[in-house]
Amino acid sequence: PPQGSKRNEYRDLWVQRVFVITQEPMPSVRRRVPIKNLQHSICTPLHNAVITLRKKNEEMSSAILVAKESDEPNDLVPLTQNLSGVIDAAVAGGIANYIEAFFDGTYLNSMPIEEPRIAKFKETLEAQLEILNNGLQTFHAKLELNPNLRPLFNHLQTSYSKMVVQLAKGILKRDITVKIKEANY
Repeated sequence: PPQGSKRNEYRDLWVQRVFVITQEPMPSVRRRVPIKNLQHSICTPLHNAVITLRKKNEEMSSAILVAKESDEPNDLVPLTQNLSGVIDAAVAGGIANYIEAFFDGTYLNSMPIEEPRIAKFKETLEAQLEILNNGLQTFHAKLELNPNLRPLFNHLQTSYSKMVVQLAKGILKRDITVKIKEANY
């Protein structure tokens, strides 16, 4: 980063992946297996953010499915952890880190080639809002299994509403309050 500018771990996170293709399947009984091919892949910080959001979306969708299909109170734990980790990310900073990293103008000024990927990021983020809404609906439907979780649900619902408003005013730049109205908690 330029001298005097604040570092941002999301904006500065370049990821290199190396795929090793061997002549024999791994694991092998041999100590050494000849390498047939090496493939290098470099992910820009924004591409890495999209991948990270997509993985989190898959993880949350899976937790929602488990919670919907189960009547066990303990099966709510992955759902509540995922919802809390995204909606109320006080420790890690959550979506605010992405806003600071990619939407303050600095990133796209230095990486104009990434402009098309901004749309993918926004699509993935909107998908995440839908998944979070679905997760909150599922959590609400399962509160009878553990009524002690009502304060957590209320907190997450309030935080989700604030998050939607923040994103609508910030990076999504349009009215997405429909997501709150559709909730019907």
